[in-house]
Amino acid sequence: ILNMMKLFIDCRMLNSGGIGTYLESLLPYFTEAYDCTLLIYSNQKNSLPKLPANTQIIETEIKTFSLKEMFCFSGSLRKIINLCDIFYSPYCNVPNGIKIPVFTTIHDIVFLDVPGLSSSLGTIVRKFFYQRAINKSKAIFTVSQFSADRIKEKLRLRKKPLIVTYNSVPEHFTANNDKHATGEITKDNSIIYVGNIKKHKGLSY
Repeated sequence: ILNMMKLFIDCRMLNSGGIGTYLESLLPYFTEAYDCTLLIYSNQKNSLPKLPANTQIIETEIKTFSLKEMFCFSGSLRKIINLCDIFYSPYCNVPNGIKIPVFTTIHDIVFLDVPGLSSSLGTIVRKFFYQRAINKSKAIFTVSQFSADRIKEKLRLRKKPLIVTYNSVPEHFTANNDKHATGEITKDNSIIYVGNIKKHKGLSY
């Protein structure tokens, strides 16, 4: 363990929709491969999956995308972060004062592509955060080739690597299950959708 790379992971978005699910699925793999320090809100303790005993948990009340995160991030937190080897954010928020290599995930830039999802000012602010994440990152991850193409079209990569890492199904989907369904399966023309019901998902509601 002493020779493991030290990874600091911003987990404050753990309960935030798809990004939280994405992060929750990654944590077991990160904590198995690296010596991890996780940054959480105090009310997220019960949301963490089972983690190795050596995983360090740091609590804060500094909000993501806040002015305090950008300009007045805690000096004591910065010190802990900068003692690690890598900082990872599962989205495009990066606190100020980080001196170690930063890696981020930009899942999509739908707010720059779909008119009406936010105000003109909201779109400008979101573009600022996307670009800021790119500027501060050593490399950027995204979850599909489509998102990668849109990021290249709308933002300036500044020769930073953009790596596509596709989402996979949760482990319990592929686990062996002795309880097989019985009876005749009937087919109809229904479609099952699992996800957030939001305007940019293409659903009527």
